[in-house]
Amino acid sequence: MFFRRRISSTITCIRSYSLDLANENKSFEDKFTAVEKERILTTLNSSNPDTLSKFNITQGRLKNLINWKNKKGPFTTLSDVLEVDGLGINILDKLCQSILSNEEIDSSKQKNLVVNKSKKNILLPNLNKKETDNLTSAVGLHIESTGISWAKLQTKNNELVSWSYSNFSTLPKKVLPVDTFSLAMRIVHSIPPADVYILESKQSTGPNRNQSKVTPYTHQLELTSMLIALLNTHHECNLNNNATPADLYPNRVYYLRNRLPARLFGALVGTERVSIENTILSIISGATNTSLPCSRLTIDPVLIDNYYKCLKGYKDLLGQALLLVITFMELCVYNNPESLKLIRK
Repeated sequence: MFFRRRISSTITCIRSYSLDLANENKSFEDKFTAVEKERILTTLNSSNPDTLSKFNITQGRLKNLINWKNKKGPFTTLSDVLEVDGLGINILDKLCQSILSNEEIDSSKQKNLVVNKSKKNILLPNLNKKETDNLTSAVGLHIESTGISWAKLQTKNNELVSWSYSNFSTLPKKVLPVDTFSLAMRIVHSIPPADVYILESKQSTGPNRNQSKVTPYTHQLELTSMLIALLNTHHECNLNNNATPADLYPNRVYYLRNRLPARLFGALVGTERVSIENTILSIISGATNTSLPCSRLTIDPVLIDNYYKCLKGYKDLLGQALLLVITFMELCVYNNPESLKLIRK
């Protein structure tokens, strides 16, 4: 007797749910006139996948819609379309409205979608289009056991306006936190101001055992953390009562995906980095080189002369910072299609 009552109750619930669903579907169909429903169904039944993809529907739901038609034939009512997996009333309503208003994604938007997909996970945190459009300068920062280097690029004329380094060879083996902070302050004052500062994520900063005097790994981490904090706060703020911490100290430090510069400029053999000296010489020479995946730079001859005077190890230090900021500019600011194509391989 108990089980009969349970079964009867379950059947009643199912009938009630089915009735509610039918009423909801009818209410949805009543939103559209007969002419509008005919237009929607004609578009869904007669259009090819490429045409349908231009309306407000994701690729996954579009695939489900095509599979449903292939199995059951053309849609005869909007309720039929609601049977497609993933097409609930709210989703279908947006699709119908886009069909009725002929709201297609134009070619420029499609191009932006391709670019955004290519740029996925390139930069953390991400920069939106408005921020990149207003960006006037960027500094690439490279930190390793021998020192820190920076290169500043301006979007106007793609000009390299600052390119230098600070070495750690004179530091004692044991560095106290207060000394690390003093070093960080000195470096920040040396680094030129810019809209954003770019580092490479998960970069190797472990000590070089061949060097007699280098900063220990933990101190390098401390130094990097202090630099990030100082770079984000070392500028004038418009103090007012309504300002939030984000307004006072907006983030200006970003991380480019690990090994992206090396991949872009062909400086990887397997998982090992190779010398970038020839690449840097090609970039700073000013000669037209179609094999380089970057725009031609405008460089002060003094900066080039200073590079040639450096010891080999510091040339590499400078080169890493330059490739870092160039990579950021080409992929995230200029949206260079050739560069984006290379990193997708």
